[in-house]
Amino acid sequence: MSGPTRGAPNCRVLFVEAETTFGTPVTQYPLAASALRIISSSVTTKSPRQAREDAFCTGTKIGSIDLKSTTEWSFECELYTPGTASTDPDWHDVVVNLLGMQQQAAVANTAVSGASSTTTTVDVTNGDGANFTALKSHITVNGETRRVTTIDVSGDPDVLTVSPPLSAAPSAADVVYSAPSYHPKDASDVTPAGATLWFANNANMWRVTGAVATSWSIAGGGNGSIRMTVSGTAQESRLLLTGTWPAGGNSSVTTMVVSNAGLVPDDVSAANPYYLTLSAGLAVEEFVRVTAKAGTSYTIVRGSPSGSGRTHAAGCTVEPYQPTGTYAGSPIPATGGMCYMASELTRIETFTLDVDPGIIPRENVHGAAFTFFDYVNGRRTVTNSAEAWSENASHMLRVFDAKARTATEFFEQQGDTTGSIVAITTPNTYVEVPDFAYDDSDQRLTFSGEAVGLLGEDELFIASG
Repeated sequence: MSGPTRGAPNCRVLFVEAETTFGTPVTQYPLAASALRIISSSVTTKSPRQAREDAFCTGTKIGSIDLKSTTEWSFECELYTPGTASTDPDWHDVVVNLLGMQQQAAVANTAVSGASSTTTTVDVTNGDGANFTALKSHITVNGETRRVTTIDVSGDPDVLTVSPPLSAAPSAADVVYSAPSYHPKDASDVTPAGATLWFANNANMWRVTGAVATSWSIAGGGNGSIRMTVSGTAQESRLLLTGTWPAGGNSSVTTMVVSNAGLVPDDVSAANPYYLTLSAGLAVEEFVRVTAKAGTSYTIVRGSPSGSGRTHAAGCTVEPYQPTGTYAGSPIPATGGMCYMASELTRIETFTLDVDPGIIPRENVHGAAFTFFDYVNGRRTVTNSAEAWSENASHMLRVFDAKARTATEFFEQQGDTTGSIVAITTPNTYVEVPDFAYDDSDQRLTFSGEAVGLLGEDELFIASG
C-alpha cells in the first residue's frame, strides 16, 4: 500500500491467521481475506540483555548476555456485520483463531409454519428444525436474534424454543434465518490454539507469531458502535521495514541490493521467507519473496506470492507485502437493540462483556530464544455487566435475585436489522448485589456478575444475526 507519508496512521490494518503448528506462520504472508479494520493497536516487544555479573576488578559493566525476548500486543476494533444474514462477520478469524472460541456455523434458513408460534416457541417448516443444535444454535426472526434452547421434531411442524422471548410472536411464512454463533472451546490443551498477526501500515509491519489472547472484552450501548478490545502475548515478533532499491532492475534479476539490510529480519531463509512489494501503487507494482540475505544483498523469487516479474526504476520503493484487505459490512450503532435480564425486557445505558481466558503460560523453556513458549488452559472467567436505573419492574427484581444468589440470564443485542446484529448471551450469570446511593440524582445501578456454565462450553455465546 503506497502513500505520500511513510507510516501514515490512516493506513493501519491487522491480518489474523490461524496456525496449524503453534508459533509457525502458515502462509508466511498476510492474506486479503484475513484483514480486519482496527481503531488502534500496539506491539510491545523487548530484546533484553544484561552485562556480565563478575566485576573483573573494575566498576565498568563488561560484556552482554542475551536474555529471552518478550512480545505483548493489543488492538481495538468495531464489530462490523456483513449486512447479509447467515454470513460470517469480518471478525470471525479473530474469534475462532485468537479468542479460544469455536463456531456453531449457520445452517439452512427456514420459515415460520402456520400461526401458532409464540414469543418463546417458533414453529418451523417440518425437517428444518433438525438442522439446528439445541443450546448452541441461534436464529434471527424479524430483526431479533435468539438462542435455540430446545428442538422438538416429534410432530409437524418442528418447534424451536428460544431464549430470551421475542418481543412479538412471528407470523406465518416469516423467514427464520440461521445466525453464525460462537461459544468457548476447551480442546486447545491438546493442540494449543495460536495465530499469526500482522500489524501493518504503509511503512512497516510486525509479524507476530504464536499469539494468544490473555484478555478480551466487548462493549456496546451508550452513544457509539459496539466494539471489541483484545490483548495478549506471543512467542516472537519480527519487524519488516520500508526502503529502496537504489539501482532498480529488470524483470529477471534474482538478486536485489537494497538501501538497508534491515528491511527483512536476519533469520530469513527458504523455509522462513519474507515478502516485499516493489514500486507499490505504480503500474509496475510487483510482489517478491526474499529467501536469503547477505548484508544488503537479497535473494528474491519474482512475482511471488502472485503476479510476474516487472522492470523497476532506480530508487524504487520497497515495502513489506500487504494485500488490499477484503471487508464487508458496517459498524453497528447503539440506535437499535435491546437488553433482557431473566427474560425481562430491560432498559440499560451500556453493557460490557469481559473475558479472562485463563491462560497458564509455559515460560522460559531451556533453549528457546523467547519467554513465552506455549500454554495450557486454566478456568475462564466471564463477566457480564450493564449500567441501568432503579426501575421496579425489571431492575429491582434483579437486585432481589442477586440477594438470593439466583442466576440470571443476561442478553444484549445491538442492532435491529437482520444481517446487522451482534447478540451476546450469558445464560447463567450470578450478579453481585449493586451498590445503592440515595441522594438528589437518579438512582443508578451497576449489574455485574460472573457467568458460569451448566454443561460445559456454554457460559457465553456471541452471535452475528
